[in-house]
Amino acid sequence: MMKGSRGMILLTTLIMLTLIALLLFSVMRGTWLYQKLVRQTQAAHTHFYALEEVAAYLETINFKQHSHSCLKKTRDLNQPVEFVRGQQGCVLQYKHEIYRYAVADLGVFACLKISAQASHHWMVAVTAPKRGHEILSVRVARPAGKRKKICSISSGINTGILSWRYLVD
Repeated sequence: MMKGSRGMILLTTLIMLTLIALLLFSVMRGTWLYQKLVRQTQAAHTHFYALEEVAAYLETINFKQHSHSCLKKTRDLNQPVEFVRGQQGCVLQYKHEIYRYAVADLGVFACLKISAQASHHWMVAVTAPKRGHEILSVRVARPAGKRKKICSISSGINTGILSWRYLVD
C-alpha cells in the first residue's frame, strides 16, 4: 500500500466514528426528551386526578359546610372560575395539600322531557395554587326534592357530576 492511502483510510474511519457518535448522542437526547415528556404528562394527570378527587369530595359533603364567601347564588357558570383565579373563595386542606375552591348555586332547573322531577345544580371550581394555574370546573346536579314532581313522564333524572372543564393557563 502506498503511504497516501493509509492517511485516507484513517480520515474515513475518523469521519465514520464521528458520525456514529453524533447519531448516538442524538438518540440519547431524543430518549431523554421523551422521558421528560412522560414525566410531565404523568405529573399533569396526577394533578388533574387530585383536583377531580377534591371536587368529588366537595360534592359528597353536599355543599353544606361552606361559608358565605364560597357559596354564591348565581346563574353565571364562569363566576366560580373567576373567583378562584382572583384568589377568592375558600381554602380546603385535603390529603396534605391546600386547595382553593368556589361554589356557585345555580338553582333549581325544571325538568326536561326525559326526567321526572326538577334538579338542583351547582358549579364547583377547584385549583391547587402551589401546583400551578390549572382549574377544574365541575357541574353537579341532584334531585330538587321527592315531592317536586313537575313533569308527567316518569323516568329517572341524571344526577351527580354532569360536566367538567379543565382550564390550563
